[in-house]
Amino acid sequence: MRNDTAALGQVYSDTAVLFPPGREIRGRAAIQRYFDWSAPYRQLAHAMTPAALQIYDGVAVDVGMWSSTGQRGENPASTATERYLVVWVRETDGQWRILYDMWHRPTPTH
Repeated sequence: MRNDTAALGQVYSDTAVLFPPGREIRGRAAIQRYFDWSAPYRQLAHAMTPAALQIYDGVAVDVGMWSSTGQRGENPASTATERYLVVWVRETDGQWRILYDMWHRPTPTH
């Protein structure tokens, strides 16, 4: 929400892989750059609602729906919702971090 890419990056493992639609982005620094939205875009809200969470020792698989609301300049805010899949790992420091992050492009509405 604050566009704090450094804080967002700490949620990801150093070796994380991000799979936005049609792309593959490797490593925490590259992921931070991907999420560095420049003006005039503002992220107004973002939520991830798990539908299933399976934990196996130091690995967790999280599947659910994401919803994101953003605004470009003075245009009306728009909201998109779709599915996601996130694989978390418990790292040696005991923190859970994202290793794989993947989501669908929102389905066009007619």
